[in-house]
Amino acid sequence: MNNQETSDNININIKNDESFQTLERAIKLSQSELSLILLRCNYQSLRQNIIQRLHNNYPYKVINLPKSVQSVYQYIREKIGYEESSILVVFGLDSVANLENILRKVNLAREEFRNNFHIPILFWVNEDTLKKIIQLAPDFHNWTKTISFSFTNDDLVELLNKLTATFLNNAGYPNSKELENHYFQNYQELITAYRVLQKRQANIPADLEACLEFIIGFDKYKKKDMESALKHYNKSLLFWEQEKKYFEKGIVELYIGIAYYRKTQPDCLQSKIYFQSCLKNFELAERQDLVCENITLLCRILKNLKEWDTLYNTAIESTKLHQNYETQLQLVEDYSFLAEARLEKLELNTVEKHAEEALLILDKISEVRPPLRSSHPRFILAKLQEKQNQIDAAIDSLEKARKEINRQYDIYGYSEILNKLKQLYFDKQQYLKAVEVKQKLIKFEQQYGLRAFVGVGYLQPSLSPVRDKSNLTEEIYVPARKKDVQNIINRLNRPECRLLVIHSFSGAGKSSLLKAGLVPALKNEFIDNTPVFPVLIRHYTDWFEKLKESFVNSLNEEVYSPNFLIEKLKYNQSKINVLIFDQFEEFFLIEKSEARRKEFYNFLCQCINFTKTKIIFSLREDYLYDLLEIERIGCSGCLKSPIDAITNILDRENRYELGNWSKSEAKEVIQVLNDNSALQLNTDFLETVINDLAHSNGKVRPIELQIIGYELQKGRIGPENYSHAFHQREEIVKKHLYHEVIEDCGEANRLLVIYILYFLTGNNETRPLKSEYELIADLGKIKHPIDRQQIDLVLKIIVTSRIVSKIYEKHDTRYQLIHDYLVSPIRQLKETKQLESERQKTEEEEKERQDSIKKQRNRLRILVVFLFITMVSFGFSWKKAADETKNTQIAEIKAISESSKALFASNQRFDALKEALRTGFKLKQTPSKDISTKVIKSLQQPIYWLLERNRLDGHGGLIWNIAFSPDGTKIASASYDKTIRVWNSDGKLLNILGKEKTQENQHEEKVYSVTFSPDSKIIASGDFDGNIKLWKLDDENFEYYEDIKDNETFLNKAHEKGIYSLAFSSDGRILASASRDGTVKLWKVDINNNSINLQQTLKNAHDNGVNTVAFSSDGKRIATGGRDNTVKLWKQNSKGEFVPDKILSNQFEDFVWSLAWSPDEKKIAIASRDSTVKLWNLENNQLSTFCSSSDCEKEPKSHKDRVMSVSFSNSGELVASASLDNTVKLWKLDSKLEARLITTLEGHSNGVYGVSFSPNCKTIVSAGADITIRLWQLDRMDNNSSDDCKASTVHKGQLGNGVITTLNSHTDKVRKVAFSPKGTEEIIATASYDNTVKLWKADGTLIKTLKGHDKKVNSLAFSPDGEIIATVSDDKTVNLWNRDGNLIRTISNFNDDLLDVSFSKDGQKLAVGLKDNTIVIINLSDDKRQIIESYSETNTDGHKDWIRAVDWSSDGNIIASASDDNTVKLWELNNNNQFEHKQTLAGDKGHNSWVFDVKFSPDGNKIASTSNDKKVILWKKDTDGIFFHHKNLERHDDEVNGVSFSPDGTRIATVSGDKTVILWYTDSDKGPEIITGHNEELYSVSFSEDGQFLVVGSGDNTAIVWDIEKVKSYEDMEKLLKRGCKWLKDYLEKKKKSNDIELKEKCDALEKA
Repeated sequence: MNNQETSDNININIKNDESFQTLERAIKLSQSELSLILLRCNYQSLRQNIIQRLHNNYPYKVINLPKSVQSVYQYIREKIGYEESSILVVFGLDSVANLENILRKVNLAREEFRNNFHIPILFWVNEDTLKKIIQLAPDFHNWTKTISFSFTNDDLVELLNKLTATFLNNAGYPNSKELENHYFQNYQELITAYRVLQKRQANIPADLEACLEFIIGFDKYKKKDMESALKHYNKSLLFWEQEKKYFEKGIVELYIGIAYYRKTQPDCLQSKIYFQSCLKNFELAERQDLVCENITLLCRILKNLKEWDTLYNTAIESTKLHQNYETQLQLVEDYSFLAEARLEKLELNTVEKHAEEALLILDKISEVRPPLRSSHPRFILAKLQEKQNQIDAAIDSLEKARKEINRQYDIYGYSEILNKLKQLYFDKQQYLKAVEVKQKLIKFEQQYGLRAFVGVGYLQPSLSPVRDKSNLTEEIYVPARKKDVQNIINRLNRPECRLLVIHSFSGAGKSSLLKAGLVPALKNEFIDNTPVFPVLIRHYTDWFEKLKESFVNSLNEEVYSPNFLIEKLKYNQSKINVLIFDQFEEFFLIEKSEARRKEFYNFLCQCINFTKTKIIFSLREDYLYDLLEIERIGCSGCLKSPIDAITNILDRENRYELGNWSKSEAKEVIQVLNDNSALQLNTDFLETVINDLAHSNGKVRPIELQIIGYELQKGRIGPENYSHAFHQREEIVKKHLYHEVIEDCGEANRLLVIYILYFLTGNNETRPLKSEYELIADLGKIKHPIDRQQIDLVLKIIVTSRIVSKIYEKHDTRYQLIHDYLVSPIRQLKETKQLESERQKTEEEEKERQDSIKKQRNRLRILVVFLFITMVSFGFSWKKAADETKNTQIAEIKAISESSKALFASNQRFDALKEALRTGFKLKQTPSKDISTKVIKSLQQPIYWLLERNRLDGHGGLIWNIAFSPDGTKIASASYDKTIRVWNSDGKLLNILGKEKTQENQHEEKVYSVTFSPDSKIIASGDFDGNIKLWKLDDENFEYYEDIKDNETFLNKAHEKGIYSLAFSSDGRILASASRDGTVKLWKVDINNNSINLQQTLKNAHDNGVNTVAFSSDGKRIATGGRDNTVKLWKQNSKGEFVPDKILSNQFEDFVWSLAWSPDEKKIAIASRDSTVKLWNLENNQLSTFCSSSDCEKEPKSHKDRVMSVSFSNSGELVASASLDNTVKLWKLDSKLEARLITTLEGHSNGVYGVSFSPNCKTIVSAGADITIRLWQLDRMDNNSSDDCKASTVHKGQLGNGVITTLNSHTDKVRKVAFSPKGTEEIIATASYDNTVKLWKADGTLIKTLKGHDKKVNSLAFSPDGEIIATVSDDKTVNLWNRDGNLIRTISNFNDDLLDVSFSKDGQKLAVGLKDNTIVIINLSDDKRQIIESYSETNTDGHKDWIRAVDWSSDGNIIASASDDNTVKLWELNNNNQFEHKQTLAGDKGHNSWVFDVKFSPDGNKIASTSNDKKVILWKKDTDGIFFHHKNLERHDDEVNGVSFSPDGTRIATVSGDKTVILWYTDSDKGPEIITGHNEELYSVSFSEDGQFLVVGSGDNTAIVWDIEKVKSYEDMEKLLKRGCKWLKDYLEKKKKSNDIELKEKCDALEKA
């Protein structure tokens, strides 16, 4: 050291002493006053020295600001409270995230500091922080005193030596937390010290310089500047090579190799050279630990270079090293590399071996896993399985891999897995799953920086663990948008800013800015030192529901009305609420009622006036002036004083324009977005793209940049195929739609998805909201085939693809395009141009029709207005106020009625009944004939169909298991909330077991299993940790009795792992427990003698765990099911031990979750995770599958998702199954043990995990992930039979309160139904599009399936004596069957498909209607035919279109035919025994669309016809035998498909596409009876011969049998209300919500009355 340096050191020490004295004086002078002191010092160790000196003289309190601090003032206030020490020392300001915003807040809060703190506050800051304080918090800085401290040169060199040595030692482990922490904590201090030494021109040792060059290079590498990093690394390397320092040289070479690999275009060859060299240098330095740590990097590079042999040899060497060092995770990687190397060489057996070795180790690793540099072993296994064409196995491997991988760290591996999974799902035509995976991939890659562009979807907040950008995405983070976010926040910080309007033209990125930018930023923001609660609303069909959802959690209570919310917000001032209404133009398009809009505006005004709330509107610029309506009709009478923001809503101060990007900003966006992407665009091409995207004003729309960027990123456009013609922009958007949405739906769905997208567009670039039913109606208008499953699939795909939003409303679910920018490209698709032309034509025709109707109505209006004026003049004006009140009440009744209807349609039938009852009671208070029918209909629906009798809630987590007590009086439920709840059979809560927080009686883990002892006096429960607890009945309650423990293995608990099932033997002496540890244990339980002992352990009962166990009723056999996909039987030997008996293997594709013995011990029902329920017949060892899928041969599935539980009824005839598809299914076994689905119980909103029959079979109880228990009534409500299980009406197929039974066995639409004629044993025949006809008993028992047609069966008919059934089909044949279901003969040689058939009344002839417009009459005795030809020039009497229906008159002399030519024609038998034209029923009083059905009345004097025009027409015969128009029956809302006369001719039944059956009176004005609640379109209807029952054929593949007398009994409102109240009685008894209490009171009053 020279003299000058010595002198400098002395001077620095002197200055530090002077600074300390200055600090002491400042402290002494600030007694009871605020003194803000900035201690400028760049070094932590020096700060500690100063603080230590201060500690010797003054008491002080230290506060360390966390990185995430949002307000410095608020944090200090909270930490010190109101107890102030003499000095406050604040550390951590340098490290605060988002420091610029924090300093701005400090500047705003300066008065708060002065008013609330009266002590010296010392802030430690470094040089950079001090500069930012001066710049960003000038007012605050003016109040501060700055005191500086510094190190001498010697101290700095010593500090640098210490920090660089630590850094270099950590650098050998590139993934270590120590290295990362050291860098983040010390780099700034280190580089500052280095710069100070350079500035002082101090002497820096050469080895220190080399170390610093390396560390600076590392910093450049962390900032992704690889070129700069390599320059610094190479400078460092040059020194270490000269000095022959092997360790240091190896370290630098390691990072040079990493930098080459991390370049945007990786240079793997250079990486390989440096990695190989670095490993040699580590060996020379005798650092084998570093060779072991980093050899895997070399393997990764060799894999990328596809040097498979070298990779294999290196991985062998790596394996030995890692075995020696016992580094398990790296061993996993070694085996994975070995497997990959051999996979490419197609050595498949070796691949599987190495992959399994990797998995074996991976399963044993429990800690958080850092990234694998190899592919995940399951990914390699999947590639192997794909090569072996085991696609399902490959998918399973990938699904397991994505659950196991630590995606936050191993982002490349996770992306690799999702890509392959997406491809395999698509190849399997599982398009929805493929799209779900694709969207997860896009979202993941965008959030973690692997993907630059997302196309038309919204940007998501960033989750990258590397960057800290306040969760802003890259697009938002670019200066252009970051500045917008900050500007908006600055506006909101102004006290006068209560409302802000963000506006722009379409495509500027408003929604992405709000969701991915503003909302995340506001969550970390303070306004006026108060935290901010942002609420983003996008949908306005029920704006308050959306608001309510957001505030329920914040307020921690239910929100009932806008006024209720205002009151709550008045008194909840702990947060500033920012209500953000995005896409607000939708509000004006959707909300047509001025009164409803005014209600919304008044709510906003009250928010602004009375609460800590700020409002943001975001909308398209062309809707700005619609906001003026708020000034015009809003806020009247709701404010104490006017608010400028409301009265001057479009003032510049209240608006913020979000502009499109300039060319330079767009280029900057692409540059920032590409930082983490492999996409590299050369400068010239980038310039071309930006210029082409720019509009005439030189601006670029963000959405267009996203779409073009996405297409560039996918490689679909590039320099070689890019056309820069301006019009190409829209073509690229159309191609984007094809590739990213339409192709994702699969070729089979291509047209459907295009049409649906088209129907979601409107004129003027609007995006109408449409329900699924509206879309189906639109498709019907263009005669596109309607397949509900296909439509559901496409809707799910386009919603998942994020091009369409699914909007959940209180009354319906609707769909809407995500962006109005897409409207024009969708309408320009070639497939939609023709549709647009046809739609315009239809609209013009409809307009003409409406104009005509208007003219007629106007004449009537003149008369009505005249009469009204006259009435008013005579003093009726006094009624106006009363009428308005009544109208309001009626509107409310209508709304609740619609709500009930919507709930019923969504299978929430229990809730539908509650709403319907409220509607009924309100109608009693405000009678109205206009809506009484609607209300009665809403009440009838749930009463006809409802099976859910009660709903129990109270658990705090998923309910895994449910059990009825054997005596039928109690129910026990086991839950993730660690408790067991005991209820009585009516739903009253009796006990919560495990609630008390005592060691012995509380489960400390999730409770998985629960069961009752045979005498119902003991409950056993098992939990996830392997504990079993017994609870004993004491009087009325269960009390804790004892824990069961395995003392032989010293576990201090029953099992090593979780207990999934428990079962008592029939005598109650043995308790069996099934565990995840793979064992079943049998415990001898003797409560009377206080004895519980382990009797036997069935070791290794199942691999990987036992899920279920059950005793046979004699207690001599046990059945178990496990995770090895098997079922095993164990029998008791002479010693009383259970030994293996039978095994059922290779029959299940996944876990066996549950099983149940039949009471006769001859059958076992088995539930599996492979979505099946199977029945094992132990007598013949046969296995059958319960099937509910549309094609049981190809896909024999019982449910749509995993089946978690199965239960046998005590009769042994019924089986219930519970599934993660949210349903319970009820099956009935016939004499051949074939299962028929009786019904599906829908209502759970999440997966169902448990199901159990009551002993008397009158109830099923189910429970699941929606945290509710539901009781379903299986017995008819009016059945007063005994408690014998077989006496329950469900055994006769009778469920509900109007439905006799559901014939549930077809796999396609049921097109035709018929009861057999009078005088024969009554059977029902059903014809279906599944090519079959089925014969049934009236109780729903399937007699036989008739298979003989090759295509859809369109119709059938019984002969008058009931002995023959005729069926017709699209296969152009008539089949004749006897009533036993045997084929008699086939009649063929027809020219086209056959649509209908009818027997003559003597049974000797058939009439058949064909698609070739002809009617064929067949004499069955000799097969002679008469053909009634279609229309021609020579035969003008014939039909011009398909013959939909034919029917004979009762005397056999007339045939009626119904046709798509809009006519009914009558054909009469002449003297030559030939049928000739008699009459055409058409004209002004006829049908104006296709006629679907026609029927003669039993006496032949009336004809009923039904049509696509929604009308039923009754025609009546006059005295001359001519039929004339009698009357129209109009109540259906859709096409009327079928009609049937009652046997006495007094009534007709019609069925419609509106899903209703209507019973009409033919000669009476009595109102019709409407049967509602069907799931799908109805096609056919038939009366039973006694007229008491109806059978209806449905599009949901079922036929439903109705009890007409029951339906009639529910026509009266009073009876409906009583029946509904009786049904809900148990449920309402225990409810505490105000709505339920009010309903109970009204039901009680009704019962008393």
